Amino acid sequence: MIFVVALLVFGPKSLPDLAKKIGKVLAQIKRIMFDVRNQVNSAMYAEEHNPLSEELNNIKRELHDIRLKANEATLQDNSRLTKQPENKESETQEEKKPS
Repeated sequence: MIFVVALLVFGPKSLPDLAKKIGKVLAQIKRIMFDVRNQVNSAMYAEEHNPLSEELNNIKRELHDIRLKANEATLQDNSRLTKQPENKESETQEEKKPS
């Protein structure tokens, strides 16, 4: 169907030249896509195997662990702080009771 439309639009004399040009353009596009894919794969491989990248990931893990420990310590301190006023109030109430 497409061939018939192209034959009617461009004519039988220019159709072979047009087909060659389209083939060359498609081959160039294919080469460009292959090059881009190779560049992306190379960049990903280099990033994965870069010693600085590994060191950065180690630092990120350590910071994450420190953050978790700090959050746990904060929660423990908060629970101690909320328990202390209750204990002080009960002590003061016991002291106020007549003996």
